[in-house]
Amino acid sequence: MIHERREIEAAMAERFDAVSAFIKAQPDELFEKQVNERWTTGQELDHLVRSVKPLHLALSLPKLALGLRFGKCNHELRNYDGCVAVYKKALAEGGKASGQFVPPPVPLAKKAALLAEYDACKQKLLQLITKWDDKGLDTYVVPHPLIGKMTIREILMWTVYHNEHHLGSLQTHYGYEA
Repeated sequence: MIHERREIEAAMAERFDAVSAFIKAQPDELFEKQVNERWTTGQELDHLVRSVKPLHLALSLPKLALGLRFGKCNHELRNYDGCVAVYKKALAEGGKASGQFVPPPVPLAKKAALLAEYDACKQKLLQLITKWDDKGLDTYVVPHPLIGKMTIREILMWTVYHNEHHLGSLQTHYGYEA
């Protein structure tokens, strides 16, 4: 089960690394290839970077500012499976990326730089997580565009799953696992 901060950190590192390994092992000619009208590998990767950047900002804010901006938790805390279930439900009801989270076409020439940025996002996220204690993780909330307000712990668990979800999408559409 992924719940404690150290478990979240370990799972986060593992999922980010698995996505990177898959994309690095994928033949370059597939990076820009669209399969079944889905995002290309480059767009999947760009989307993952875009989804983490607002979390960097939220985790960097003073807790007082975060509380004033978004409030504090007023719902029953979800575990990892609960976060996954609510996300899958939102997707099943037609939820999809919008606005700043929709990636533009990503050319192969940006592959190395985007992979480096993705790794830097992982490192920054892992560094920021260490500044949070259990009380803060379960008290402060941030908005998720499909799910609504989630505690910091919940959005971190969701981020673990989100990377797993997109890795699964890549593996399904390109027909192999790295």
